[in-house]
Amino acid sequence: MLTITRKQFEILSDHLMSQFINETVVHLKQKFPVSIVNITDQDLHKLIKEGIEKAAGYNIVERDDVLPFIEYMISLGKDFDREEDNRWAYEILVMDDIEGTDKIALLISKKPLYPA
Repeated sequence: MLTITRKQFEILSDHLMSQFINETVVHLKQKFPVSIVNITDQDLHKLIKEGIEKAAGYNIVERDDVLPFIEYMISLGKDFDREEDNRWAYEILVMDDIEGTDKIALLISKKPLYPA
């Protein structure tokens, strides 16, 4: 039986988090080049980390769900979830009877990230 120590698990978690952040930076630069042109990589890393934490607060924890949450932070504003103009988003995010994946699906159905 393979046993992973707590320290090994933390190192693995840190590596996966770093990998996700780096991949997200690349993705955001491709999808939102104009919106993030004046944001340094350091600030972009900080914004992504903040997005991960904010998303977790709404029970959005899956990798494929956190990314669109961060995309909304770029397209609608860093605090889109708290702005009055985006009350619709807040009402979806605070629903406690649905999973994070469903919250993201509802956000996208209400305001697509990539309109056709």
